[in-house]
Amino acid sequence: MIADFTVRNKCSHKHPLSKLTFAFESTTDIQFDKGLIEIGELQHDEQKNVTIEFKVLGIVGAGLTVSGNIAYEIQSDEETKTNADIPIRFELPMAVFMLNIPKITPEEFKSCVTKTADFPFTGSTSIRLNASINLIEQSFQTDVTRLISMATGTHIVEQVQGAITMYGKSVQGYQVAGLAKLTVEKNIMLVENEIPGSAQNTSVRIELKCTDQAFVDGLIREIDYLFKEL
Repeated sequence: MIADFTVRNKCSHKHPLSKLTFAFESTTDIQFDKGLIEIGELQHDEQKNVTIEFKVLGIVGAGLTVSGNIAYEIQSDEETKTNADIPIRFELPMAVFMLNIPKITPEEFKSCVTKTADFPFTGSTSIRLNASINLIEQSFQTDVTRLISMATGTHIVEQVQGAITMYGKSVQGYQVAGLAKLTVEKNIMLVENEIPGSAQNTSVRIELKCTDQAFVDGLIREIDYLFKEL
């Protein structure tokens, strides 16, 4: 796998950074082709692009993490130097292991999911939405479906009122098929008081089927995390 990122010197004292290096740790799950990357000097507000390459050797699932540290030196004058060694850690999103495949038709999707042997493992979750009745369907059809697709790395197969189906494949050959369904329950008290457009217990139920249990568990975790942050 290849990861590209940008490093910029935002030091508040506007001093240059020297001996700037990135060091990444190989583990039983992740092996780096080059664990040490030397940047050298970085002037104030200067930025440089960094590329790292690594192989994923272990089971692909939730919590697969890249870790290491960034070290540099700040020289504020000819005699004063400050060394820094900062740990870095980031979790690989499951969607990066999904392939960009041609979109399948609803008929192909139905034929695919009937082959239950291809989808022996399942996962599910529910997310709550905060919006009025008048805006719930619009929010589901646009923002919610887009975020679910982004979190799982799948594409939308079919979209009807209150429901979507989705499908995708991973680089390991795992298949992922899913259904997201919108449920809206009206707030009876608000309706009786003639307050229009109000709702309660509005949620989206997401069910995924997959070839691998660890992988589908990771995708469900991605969905939960994404909507928790919103």
